[in-house]
Amino acid sequence: MEVLTTMGWSSAYSIEAVIPQIMASMGEGGARIPMEKWRDYNETTARNTFNRLQKHHEKAGWGAHGRG
Repeated sequence: MEVLTTMGWSSAYSIEAVIPQIMASMGEGGARIPMEKWRDYNETTARNTFNRLQKHHEKAGWGAHGRG
């Protein structure tokens, strides 16, 4: 979601406004999180993943969803 990037974020957003947007997007996409695969997931891994995905979307656009 673009709103979660440095380019899309605004200090006017509250966590109460953003969480429902995230949940709605996950539901629309049929998201599932298999927690057993994420036992060793930590903040460093999360930040690295976020940075990689942000760079991808900045290059490919926000509608790309892995295509291209």
